[in-house]
Amino acid sequence: MRTHPGRSSLPSLRRQARAAPSFETLERRELPSLGKPGLELLVRFRDNTPSAAIARVFNRLGARPLESFPQGPTVVSFASPVSRRAAADVLALDSRVVYAQANQRIRVQGDPAAASDFARQWGLGQHNGIDIGAREAWRLSSGRSSPIVAVLDSGIDLRHPEFAGRIWTNNLETPGDGIDNDKNGYVDDVVGWDFVKNTNNVQDDEGHGTHVAGIIGADGIRVAGVNPTVRIMPLKMIAADGSGTIDDAVRAIHYAVDKGARVINVSWTDTDWTRALGDALRYARRHNVVVVAAAGNESANNDVVPSYPANAPNRNIISVASINQVGRLSSFSNYGLRTVAIAAPGSNILSTVPSGYAVYSGTSMATPFVTGVVSLLIGQDPSLNVRQLTTRVLATARPLANLTMRVATGGMVNAINALNGRLPSRQAARAAGLVLTTGRIALKALGPVARLASFPSPSDAH
Repeated sequence: MRTHPGRSSLPSLRRQARAAPSFETLERRELPSLGKPGLELLVRFRDNTPSAAIARVFNRLGARPLESFPQGPTVVSFASPVSRRAAADVLALDSRVVYAQANQRIRVQGDPAAASDFARQWGLGQHNGIDIGAREAWRLSSGRSSPIVAVLDSGIDLRHPEFAGRIWTNNLETPGDGIDNDKNGYVDDVVGWDFVKNTNNVQDDEGHGTHVAGIIGADGIRVAGVNPTVRIMPLKMIAADGSGTIDDAVRAIHYAVDKGARVINVSWTDTDWTRALGDALRYARRHNVVVVAAAGNESANNDVVPSYPANAPNRNIISVASINQVGRLSSFSNYGLRTVAIAAPGSNILSTVPSGYAVYSGTSMATPFVTGVVSLLIGQDPSLNVRQLTTRVLATARPLANLTMRVATGGMVNAINALNGRLPSRQAARAAGLVLTTGRIALKALGPVARLASFPSPSDAH
């Protein structure tokens, strides 16, 4: 294992089953706890369940019924958050239970920037402007469609309040009945699948996946995600030791595509190219799915030493480097003028971890910023295809002088530029494969909301 104090974990894919992982240690700083969680569940049993049987279940779980609603749930209270969570796990396996959900607080829909720790999320907005322009983007995109984003990682903390209502659910499955209702080969895959242990339990036992997912779509209690309306599909293919296998990655990609994900986040790397992974990426491309991949944390030039799947020759791949708060390439980040497409905030990123929050650094953290922006575009216009989505993200990158010779676009992802179709630089347009004519560019490739745009002079670029 290579350790680099202060850097983030970037899981490394292994073809040998659970071989010793080669990923970097991370600097973790736990924040104060979430405070006292709710002690109540909303539990609905099937209509034909005898009331005496329901009472016995509640009594066995130590649940105190507070109120029942006709053809609806019963509100039950527990002595502690631990007993409430344990009861929810038991009830989820009871075939008589339609649902058992935490009694969450309801908040009026507002600015995600109202999250109590938003000021510490420099990648979304900060005073020096080195951010993705999230505030402005939310005004354009929030409240529209809710695209599905698959996070291929170490799972997710399903109990974290930042993900309440944000987790994708498979409506074709009946929870806890032990039957593969949708006949896809996975029994009771209600909220995704654990490809490591071949179970439906996607609970995160490493932390990396929860952090990545929070950057994409945290609810805004303490931290805000890039996309306030996204649905996260957690697909666990990274084990607790930080390693995974090619076959699990392939299975997860196929699952994500088949279940309707429009974007796949890949915050892990492999040093060798495999045709099996290439086939899976092409499968995603044929089904109009964008794959956003981490460039790697070795401070290496990917043009010379490739890192996969970031270096994959598939047109639906967006490879991502990391920058710090002042707009410079992060010290750990891989780069590549030909092979790394764009940069995003990746140093000292505050996000969710199981049962709390922490600060991580790495291209693993930069990648979900780009994933979130792609999902904002899909939310704005679900008809956009892979070419239009990737072109829009790359062509609208905000130019940064320090990135000119480091990444193909010469800039960082910018959500508001992407949503508006604004082109800040010639280099970004060229990297996106657009044809330049007399300083202007026809934006047909950018999709229906795009328009003709002039390139600003260097003094106008920002």
